[in-house]
Amino acid sequence: EVVRLLEDAVYHCGRNETDAATMSWDSAFGLYSGSLVHAYPMVESTGKFLYHMAESNCRRMKTCGSWNNETTGTSYISLYFFDGLRQGQTQLSSGQCTDVSNTKYQLKKILTTLLVQNWLVSIRELSLTTNNNNNNEDDKDIAWAETTAYSASVLPLLYDCNIHDAVHLHSLLRFKDDHIDYGYIKFTVEKYYPCINVTCAMVGGAYNAGANAYYEYAEPCKDNNSNNNNNNNHASVTATPSAVPAVLKPRGSPLNPKPSMEIPVANEENNNAGSNHHHHHDDDTWDEESPKIIRQNEHAIKVLIIMVGALWVALLIACVLLIQRPHNPTPQLFWQPREERQFT
Repeated sequence: EVVRLLEDAVYHCGRNETDAATMSWDSAFGLYSGSLVHAYPMVESTGKFLYHMAESNCRRMKTCGSWNNETTGTSYISLYFFDGLRQGQTQLSSGQCTDVSNTKYQLKKILTTLLVQNWLVSIRELSLTTNNNNNNEDDKDIAWAETTAYSASVLPLLYDCNIHDAVHLHSLLRFKDDHIDYGYIKFTVEKYYPCINVTCAMVGGAYNAGANAYYEYAEPCKDNNSNNNNNNNHASVTATPSAVPAVLKPRGSPLNPKPSMEIPVANEENNNAGSNHHHHHDDDTWDEESPKIIRQNEHAIKVLIIMVGALWVALLIACVLLIQRPHNPTPQLFWQPREERQFT
């Protein structure tokens, strides 16, 4: 809804409807922050909207503060988002619609980052709940509900990048498994950060404040950017996924039994330790033409469904016509017999 309001503001700007554009832009701010936050700079609150989500995530992922590397203070995502909103507000008042459109694009990237953060946090909570044999069914149900909700937002973005991996991740998170491979899921998603326009630095990693270190296999990935001197640079980058254990292999699924890639190891020691776990076979590799084949099969299935539907509609119409046809038990004759003359 926030993105829709931003799009609506750009639309009204193009039609020289400044008041409507400004109202939509301000509504996006209100829907992001919620009614429990009153002033800027923001303070910690018990809100329910996106601002509170960003505040909660930055403490878990170490993405708070102006430098995007703290566990206290306002989340960097919110600071960046509010700066963009103020910039867009100035552009709207000046009628700079092209600049507003560019600002809106940057804000959409920030909102996508927030979705990915929430998704990874929920998956990690789910993995801790299921893998530690937590018998509290309420905790499991809440973790599954949150993961399912965020998956519905993130997986379509990944689907546009790689159909195979998106379907495979969907299969891993679709059923109530007893074990969730958080490391593998995180590793797979990180490959497509550039495709969905997010950066490793903005997403962060699961941070253990007590130990002053990231949790194992939950470190943030690396942004391969030649001009990455600070975290304020949000140019296109190539993400290097964080390492996962050598023994961690993607599991097959009924929908997609063949993972798209062999999981690389963190170092040579892990490579030697995991040599017994990785075997490359030609019949297990993912063909580059597979996405094209999947699209062709999907198109054929859609055509078949349309044809079957059209046939059923035709049969239904024929049945209706037969039912509505008048029924005359005594057929009418084309000639009527002449009445016999009665003689008296």
